Amino acid sequence: MTALVSQRYWRRQPLLLEKAAPSTLRRTIEVTGLRSVSLDIFRQAPLGFLLSAYVAATLFPNSQGSGIPQATASRHLRYAEDRARLLSLKIALGKIILTVFGLFSGASISREGPTVQVGASIMLAVARFGGKAQTRGLILAGSAAGIAAINTPLAGIVFAIEEMSRTAESRANGLVLTAVILSGLAALGLSGSYNYSAWRLPRRR
Repeated sequence: MTALVSQRYWRRQPLLLEKAAPSTLRRTIEVTGLRSVSLDIFRQAPLGFLLSAYVAATLFPNSQGSGIPQATASRHLRYAEDRARLLSLKIALGKIILTVFGLFSGASISREGPTVQVGASIMLAVARFGGKAQTRGLILAGSAAGIAAINTPLAGIVFAIEEMSRTAESRANGLVLTAVILSGLAALGLSGSYNYSAWRLPRRR
């Protein structure tokens, strides 16, 4: 007990930790199963990130990041040329390619941001068939539909309500609800429901 309060005892503890740390780490790796993970991931991930950043900067500019800031900023731009720099079919295609490539490279990428920019880009391409007054509403509808496309229609509606809280328009409300409903139905038809009951859970073998 006296040794526990001795300064000489605690000064020797770093040496003990230095000797114990490698063996503890090795044992932890063995217990958690990390010894079966290939070391190729440590080479694949950095190269994949660098290649993705280079392609995004050279071939698909303004496709970097989550995509939500681009969709939000495009609603406040006045000219179509400025919107096209943030949202376009080319950017949507690049976003899809880079997202898939990043996931295969080991990147941690959420689904919300890319789907928002892709949905807004597609709806902006549709906006040329409508009037200028509908452009902002279509961008918002595409953003909400992008969130609803990952089988979360309620989140798409909430996202639209939050974005429309300052400038609500009846036509935009109808566009958003229609886009969210159609996108949610498409998600259910293609990928099914994510809700599982106790009767549907697979049994352990």
